[in-house]
Amino acid sequence: MARTTKRKRIGQPRQRICTLRELRARCDGYFRMVDSTPRVIWRTVINSGERAKIPVPIFRPYRVIDLCAFIGCSVAHLRRAVDRVDADTGDAYDLVLARAKMTIEAQNEAGAMMRIFSASPAARRRNAERLNEAKRAKRAAAEALKNENEKQQPGDGTR
Repeated sequence: MARTTKRKRIGQPRQRICTLRELRARCDGYFRMVDSTPRVIWRTVINSGERAKIPVPIFRPYRVIDLCAFIGCSVAHLRRAVDRVDADTGDAYDLVLARAKMTIEAQNEAGAMMRIFSASPAARRRNAERLNEAKRAKRAAAEALKNENEKQQPGDGTR
C-alpha cells in the first residue's frame, strides 16, 4: 500500500555555534593565538668551541582542524558552509567561516612559497588540480580524435 502522507524530516535543524559577532571574534582570536605562540625548536650552536642550545621560534601554520576545535564546530560543518557560499546560498555565518578557511589557505600558500612551512598541503592541492586538468585534456583529445576518425571513414563501405 502506497504512503499518501509525506514523511517528517528526521534529524536536527542546523544549529548556530554562537552569534555572528562571537563567531567573528573566535575566528580572529584563533588567528591571533596562533600568531602569538610560535613553536620553539632548540638548535645546537657551536660558538668558540662551546656547544650551546638556543631557542629558535618557528611560525605555526593555520590549520582547519585547529580552527574548528577553537570555535567549536566540526570540519564537515565548515566544509558545508564553504560549499553553501560557493553555491551562493550561504548566509553571514557561512561567509565568516568561508573567509576563515580562505585565510588559512592563503597563509599556507604564502608559507609554502617562502619555505616557512611544509609545502605538502599546498603542493598536493596544486598537483591534484594539474592532474585533473591533464586528465580532462587527455579525454578531450581522445574524443576529438574519435570524432575525426568517424568523419574520415566513408559511410558506404567503398574505397
